[in-house]
Amino acid sequence: MLAVLVFDQLNDVVYLRCDHKFVLHVRSMAASQGLLAQAEVDPEEVAQLDPNIVVQLFSPLVTSQRIMATQFNNPYTSVTCQDGTTVVFQEYAGYLFVGVGQEEEAHLQRVISVTIRIVQLIVGPCVTLLKRSVEKSGMLDRLLEAWQQLYAHEQSYLVEAVERLVVNAELSAASVKALAAVVDTLRPATDLTPRHALFFVRNKLLALYSSRNASELTASDLLFLNLLVAANQVRDGEQHYSEDKHVGKVEPEDDDDGREEGIGLEEEGERREDDGIVVDESTDSGEFYSIPGTPAPARTASQPQGEQRGGLHGQVVLLKTEACHLTPHLVHHHTLSDGFSLIIVSEVNRTQLSAQLLAVLSCLEELALGGSEGGGGRGRVLLEACDAALKKTHDLARRLPRGRTFDRVEKALQQVQYRWEGVKRSGVEEWLKSGGEDVPSRVDASLTSLVDSVRSAWRAACLGVSSTAGAALIEAAVVTASVRMADYCHFLEVKALRNMTLGCRSALTISKYLEEFPGLVHFLYVDRSAHQLTAPTLLPEGPGEDDTSNPTRALTLARVWSMVEFARSHLSKGHLSLMWKDTTFNYAYFLWFEDGSSNPLKPEPLHESAIEELPLPGILCQDFYQALATRAFPGSDPSRVRAYELFCVHLGLATSPCVLEHTRRLAATIWEVAGPLDANPADLL
Repeated sequence: MLAVLVFDQLNDVVYLRCDHKFVLHVRSMAASQGLLAQAEVDPEEVAQLDPNIVVQLFSPLVTSQRIMATQFNNPYTSVTCQDGTTVVFQEYAGYLFVGVGQEEEAHLQRVISVTIRIVQLIVGPCVTLLKRSVEKSGMLDRLLEAWQQLYAHEQSYLVEAVERLVVNAELSAASVKALAAVVDTLRPATDLTPRHALFFVRNKLLALYSSRNASELTASDLLFLNLLVAANQVRDGEQHYSEDKHVGKVEPEDDDDGREEGIGLEEEGERREDDGIVVDESTDSGEFYSIPGTPAPARTASQPQGEQRGGLHGQVVLLKTEACHLTPHLVHHHTLSDGFSLIIVSEVNRTQLSAQLLAVLSCLEELALGGSEGGGGRGRVLLEACDAALKKTHDLARRLPRGRTFDRVEKALQQVQYRWEGVKRSGVEEWLKSGGEDVPSRVDASLTSLVDSVRSAWRAACLGVSSTAGAALIEAAVVTASVRMADYCHFLEVKALRNMTLGCRSALTISKYLEEFPGLVHFLYVDRSAHQLTAPTLLPEGPGEDDTSNPTRALTLARVWSMVEFARSHLSKGHLSLMWKDTTFNYAYFLWFEDGSSNPLKPEPLHESAIEELPLPGILCQDFYQALATRAFPGSDPSRVRAYELFCVHLGLATSPCVLEHTRRLAATIWEVAGPLDANPADLL
């Protein structure tokens, strides 16, 4: 059983994604409490779920959580029920994200953390869009489903590191040149600025090209960009795994027409066939259910499902840059051939506008906390910062091109200014001077209204972007990439199925490499400074292949996934190295640090409280390894501390000295197979 729920400040459901078991469980609970007639609970049918029932059942728990957070500053992280069900909590932008399931708490926390990160990437602080926009809630559905599938089957998403497709220097150079030609084709565009172009082959990075002065794409951004491609394959029916799916639909909640002031959802939810670009729309999410705000657009005879395959998809996403942690980008991706995708990342020139509006939101949210956080001299500083940021926002908005977006942004900013004047008249300055801990009701109401207006203005400026911008040039760039890479497509598709097994640098293959380590069956080596994964490909096992007589076949996906989860559970407690075994294999995990000259660094022991403050191991949500280095090497520049991870699987007869010796040799020689970081032209660019 698994469910992801998002509640707003009024405890209403903004978003719900759940499986069939959760639907039946909730309906059974509702019947036992008299909220639903027992006759309506039929386990043989694919049941519908009334969001009003969800609200009634979860309101006591959600209310209790908010009281613990606001009044006692001690919110729950999780609650475990008598039947083994676990409920986890996290908050973002004033919205409560809840995960419900019978899995381990750490896994549920990861699901919720990834959900929050995806929400930040697609709607930023405007979480309410998940309730009102079918396109946004559908996009979140597909991204979560794609992440769940990749997390369960791809080693790169398991350890959250980028896996490069290892090819020879000639093919690597040809790929980078093709990407450079793609970016050059887009340079004449006036409404967007091309920044990056990438090739992914079956979830592995082949090459990356970035224009001059572009902000560097982080490893987590690369994983997310590939996730966009996988999400559209989920929608188009191109990606299938061996799991039974139930097709059903949750009864939609009564709501408005899905349009909000200033966003222009007609630009987001339409399908444009005239320019060849398919803009996302909501679809059913397989075995999971979700509550859309409005019905999905009907598919007409001129829009068959097959036309989407291989089509050009465009989405507005919010990536992290040095200038702003939610920088609007327009991402286009196209499938050149089976499993071979081109991704183009363009900036839409709203970075500073986004940064100023987010600064206003941050100040207002801190003011709304009241007491010592928002009162006194600090409160007056926040008011002045808000005033200055709003003035900069108006100046930046005047530079936008005239058109529908400009009109929406101007109208939204007028509303912000009106609400700002209302805050000044509400007695906020008198409250700050008095130093009172409780926020007066009039001040609280005016601040809440202003926050809503600022979010509306940010939404209009940063999300109200047509994904057809530069459509003709984008199509020309796709043609350029297709022509240049036509001769390599088939080889790359086959190569990606067994990365580093068909032959790579010179005559050395991963199979030959493993022969140098008797007893070593599998390993995962991660350079955590670049978050780059090197590992042999795990082939899917077939019937009868889970056979202990063949150690390679006995090493199943489940064993590798269990190894990583076990190591992470100890890493979260501060254990940087460990060894253990089962009836067949000997497992080992090591995390170590070096300086820029490859000299080992010894971390300082961490206090239990410092360890508890660390995020979950990984990088998709937060960079665990940078946070660990910051605490383990106080006074040092974390960027100068290099971290490395190594997971090893040996036959059960391997001794500890043998494992340690293999570990040292692996760390010293792995570049012979994958190549040094600077060997690939993509890294130099």
